[in-house]
Amino acid sequence: MEKLLRMALEGADQAEVFCHDSQSTELATRDGRVTSASSSISSGVALRIIRSGRMGFAYTKNLSDRAELVRNAQASLSGNVEAGYVFPGRAEMPPAPPFDDSVEKMGYRDILEPALVIHRRLSGRVKAQVSANGGFGVSRIRILNSSGFDGSYSTSGWAVGGSIHYPGTESAIGEHFLARCRIDPDTALIDRLAGLFEKSLPEIEVKPGRMRVIFTPWTMYTLIWRLKAATAGRAFHTKTTPLLESMGKKVLSEMFTLVDDPLDPASVSGARPFDDEGVPCSRRVIFEKGVFKGIYNNLDYAARLGMEPTGNGTRGGGMMGGSDPVASLPGADMQALQIAPGDASFEEIVAGTERGLLLFGVLGAHSGNIVNGDFSVGADPGLYIEKGRIVGRIKDGMLAGNAFEVLSRVSAVQSGPFNPSGFVRYPCVACEDVSVTGRNR
Repeated sequence: MEKLLRMALEGADQAEVFCHDSQSTELATRDGRVTSASSSISSGVALRIIRSGRMGFAYTKNLSDRAELVRNAQASLSGNVEAGYVFPGRAEMPPAPPFDDSVEKMGYRDILEPALVIHRRLSGRVKAQVSANGGFGVSRIRILNSSGFDGSYSTSGWAVGGSIHYPGTESAIGEHFLARCRIDPDTALIDRLAGLFEKSLPEIEVKPGRMRVIFTPWTMYTLIWRLKAATAGRAFHTKTTPLLESMGKKVLSEMFTLVDDPLDPASVSGARPFDDEGVPCSRRVIFEKGVFKGIYNNLDYAARLGMEPTGNGTRGGGMMGGSDPVASLPGADMQALQIAPGDASFEEIVAGTERGLLLFGVLGAHSGNIVNGDFSVGADPGLYIEKGRIVGRIKDGMLAGNAFEVLSRVSAVQSGPFNPSGFVRYPCVACEDVSVTGRNR
């Protein structure tokens, strides 16, 4: 890679080499039978160059011809993409996340066995179709640039989960477990899932109105997505964010605190010592007790705004996931978000709900003016609560509102994560006076 960097600098003022290698295995079952299994290996190199304030980019999955990669990056300079930033140099880095090399020795059995444990546990409690799936993988990243930065780290991950499908539909509720190595799924959480399913089997026609909505970790992204869009450096540069003049002001409920912490040793997803541009990561408060505290950016928008980069440069992520990091230019994202816990248990939040929804899934979270906070989503499913009891699931339910307004009416936050080993380790968040429509009851 050092040779590639030297070659790139022969025709550029700055250069950066990004290397990514990954291996992953996935398996899915339905009703105890394997429905799919796959393994993949991916590797690649991306080259970014800057010459006379313009950026060129190229990537390859096969570095057999370094000169061709350099020529392709030089050719892309004709796109006149502005680059007013300098690649970061050497700096003291925080510790890399723990890496468990046992994942590299795993096979399909390491997913199938726990998946079948979940299947048997659920199918012994409910009469419904049960899906269980999982996967494991490792990833390695190295970045070196002309400013002297040369850093690398590796990550490992293992996951398994199960879902129960409502009769005659693909609508389901599920629970998943994520760790750096194989763990035993928490049977108490699997039993809780079965209990919630049994209570929510009846379809309820609900009179439209405003009510409490309890957002679970899987549906909080509807609101978090809009907070991320509004706090991104790009939104401040384009002056499209509603938070343009709100720094240091209270804009959400004092019960709501949001932190981005890729250095948390307990975190699995999103943990890293430096971002995808070589900028050191750090713990950053975005909202503290409802007060807007900070924006996030990458090198590009930090330079455009005259700010220091925040360590949020991200390749291949984005707010809704999932392109090839080697084929992607760095954007900006927060991938290690945490919601500060409150002081109520999940059971207490449900019991304290006179009329409302426990929202387990949504459809259409991409709709609406996202940076402005607007949303209109289907409840899929939304478990209906009356007088502190789950009595069924709402039929044809829809929710609409504005994320900033909804999060200004937080009435309860769970005292810990809904699932301490979940993909998303948020607590449940209860918000009042949310507009809900459905078929009349």
